[in-house]
This record gives sequence, structure tokens and C-alpha cells, in this order.
Amino acid sequence: MPGELISSPFGTEDLPRVHLERAPLVRVVAQLKYPSLAALRGDSVVDKFASHFGKEYPVVEDQRGVNFLITPTGLTQQQSDQRIWSFRSGDDQWKLTLAENFLALDTENYPKRRDFINRFERAVEKLIDLANPPYFERLGLRYLNRIADLDLINGRLKEMVRAEMQGGLATDRPPGVELRHAMFDSLFIDGDHGIQLRSGILPPRATMFGLEVPALETNSWILDIDSYVEKRMPFTPDEVTEKVRDLANRAYRMFRWVVNSEFIEYFGGE
Repeated sequence: MPGELISSPFGTEDLPRVHLERAPLVRVVAQLKYPSLAALRGDSVVDKFASHFGKEYPVVEDQRGVNFLITPTGLTQQQSDQRIWSFRSGDDQWKLTLAENFLALDTENYPKRRDFINRFERAVEKLIDLANPPYFERLGLRYLNRIADLDLINGRLKEMVRAEMQGGLATDRPPGVELRHAMFDSLFIDGDHGIQLRSGILPPRATMFGLEVPALETNSWILDIDSYVEKRMPFTPDEVTEKVRDLANRAYRMFRWVVNSEFIEYFGGE
């Protein structure tokens, strides 16, 4: 049924998931935050973590964190003392990141949800085994969709997404008038849970804050959904898995609220 939309982005029941053969999903990130751990300030625990995941993520990078500061002259970067270890797969499509205060898994080749969650659960299990965090502070799951087809952006796309998400797309433009930037940004809070929704047109050479996504030389349309829970939590690996599934369900419901069946069909869904 072209144009069909679900009635609400909020709810607890699962929606039947539709596989998109040509999904515009370009990045998925899961991140678990905890207080800075003394066990992760030396190399011993990190070496054991690296050895455990060496076959899956053989490429290792030891980096320093960056702090962003707002000054009278604008936003500046300052290197911090925090060490960040990145473990990459041989094809560079998966990255597992470990730091004193967070663990993250991200990929540009998102498999089935279950496979992604299983990878993350194993990383959390090893973190708990080696470093024993006393509690966790935030768990988030972020999905970035991006469309770079200018014909689609300037044509049918506005018919494929909810009116609230169209922004500048809904403005009729005469030939020669180009839409360079239009962004919808909303944050919804439901108790300890939150969803931040960003949608719109990015200008050429723009990047997404906090994500390793290459900049493009042309306009692109993005749909960025960050589903998270923020509170002090004692977690076991099983509890993390259950919570990630819940966050994924919330994010997927938001996605299905934004797009209609014409969008689903265009990208290879049924």
C-alpha cells in the first residue's frame, strides 16, 4: 500500500522487520559507557582483550582521545591523555573500540540484527571478565542512513518520508535553485530512554559528528537515529543483550514511522 505510515513512533510491541536489499544504512554503532577504570590505564588488560579478539579484529591502533572546546574563536580540538584502542577486521568493515570509559562496536556492513548484537555481547562479556566495571552509565545504539542519489533527493524522496521530515524538500524550487542544507533535529525522552532523530540535507564535504563516515562531494540526505538509555546500571552480558534488543526495536519503530511503503519498496523491501 504505497504511502502507508505507522501511526506512532512510540510503543512497546515489536514491528515485523522488513529486509531491504538496497538499504541506505551506512553505519551502525553500539556504545556502552562506564566510569573511567584503573584496570584500563595499563597494558595488561588491554593486551588480554586484544589477544582474545585477535582473529576477528587483527588490526590494532593505539590512539589518544580528543576534547572539543568552545572558545571565543569557535570550536577547537585538544588532545587528551585518554588512550583509545581500536581493533579492526581485516576488511576494515568492523571496528571494536576500547577506552578507559567506553566500549563500542561499529560497522558499515550491518548483518542481521542478531549477529550484530551477538558480537557486541561477546565484547561486553570480555570487558566485564577483565575489568569488572562497577556499573554502566549509558548504552546507545545509533543507525545512520544516507542517500546520495541527487535525482532521488530532488524528486521522489519527499513522497517517501513523513511530512515532518521533509523540511526544505517540500519547498518547490525553480530550475537552478539548489537546496544545500536543511536539518530536522529532535530529541524524545521517555523516562530513562531517549531517541535523537536527525533528518535532512547535508551540504558537500559535511560529516556526521561522532561517526566515521566519509564526506561526499555532493549533497546527501541523511536519517540518523540514536536510541539510548542513560542511567546508572549494573549489567550482566545477558542484560546488555536484552537492553540492546529493546533499543533496536525503538530505533526501528522510529525508522518505520519516518518512511512509508514507497520508500520500503524502492530500496528492495516487500
